[in-house]
Amino acid sequence: MQVEIIKLKKNTLNIVLLICLSTKILVAQDAHFSQYFTLPLLTNPAYAGIHNQSKVGLIYRNQYNALPSSYISYGVCYDTYVPGIHGGVSLEVVKDDVGNGILQNQHAGFSYAYQNAINKKIAFSFGMEALCNFNFINFSKIVVYNMLSQQTGDVIQSLQNVENFNAPNSKIFIDVNAGGVIFNDNFYAGIGMSHLTKPNDAWVGNHIIPILLNIQAGYLFRPKDAKKRNDSWYFSPNIYFLNQQNMHEINFTALAGLGYAQAGIGYRNSSNSDAMIFHLAFLNGIFRIGYSYDFNISTKYFQPRNAHEISIQYIFKHNKSGVGENDWGRNETNNRKKRIKCPNFFR
Repeated sequence: MQVEIIKLKKNTLNIVLLICLSTKILVAQDAHFSQYFTLPLLTNPAYAGIHNQSKVGLIYRNQYNALPSSYISYGVCYDTYVPGIHGGVSLEVVKDDVGNGILQNQHAGFSYAYQNAINKKIAFSFGMEALCNFNFINFSKIVVYNMLSQQTGDVIQSLQNVENFNAPNSKIFIDVNAGGVIFNDNFYAGIGMSHLTKPNDAWVGNHIIPILLNIQAGYLFRPKDAKKRNDSWYFSPNIYFLNQQNMHEINFTALAGLGYAQAGIGYRNSSNSDAMIFHLAFLNGIFRIGYSYDFNISTKYFQPRNAHEISIQYIFKHNKSGVGENDWGRNETNNRKKRIKCPNFFR
């Protein structure tokens, strides 16, 4: 998928190539994490407060580290369930650092997700998110051929002089995301949509970000007496599908856990076999730390594009009489309903 940054002369293509590092980066530089099941809020605002507690999460990803310039992503989010508004709220901040600071994309978002029960066994959540995006490009770090001395190879001209342009180095725009999910303590299935406002993220001219659609689903298999045993095992297959304009990607992940330990293996396909992903995690019901490694298996690229990813999350337990009470509260039907829990790895 092409990433349109600046529409200038033909030799400005060098800038695009230097910033992108790969033609597989999503339009609008959407943050992309392999541990999508750990911080699902980064894929769908409907997950705000789904765990019925207050939770804070952090994630760090370093990819393309075998190349001269890596692509680093950071994310932090906080969400909580609020009985008085029949749903959850969240705050998130995500940043992409491309090419050692040449291009920086960041956004801050606030979301609200309404939750209720469909019946005694299944619940649903519908969420909306408003985001403010701030993108920055550091022209002083970009070097193209015409800036160099033919005799010494030293930089003797500025990029602005060579390209004869005066583009802004920052871009701010507003965006909206939405999504829905149905769930119980054994499964989840959700649909998320990003860039509903189709904002213009071009530095010069127009480039409308197309809507990104993602689908997530998973199931948790465990022994029938799992609720009576703290050391019970579980197995969970998960799928995550993305589509944006003419680009699509699909991720399969299988997680297995016993006690406080969790391990998993995943496969990502983006028009061709892209990567195998290996997961390890420690979780005790309140604290979780996870690590994943993307091993590139694609034959389309001449250098490996492996990635390291680390996630941490902490859940703040609440008193039974406050936030986190195990029921839906008094909803529109004025009936108290037993709250349906989400799968273990969301809590």
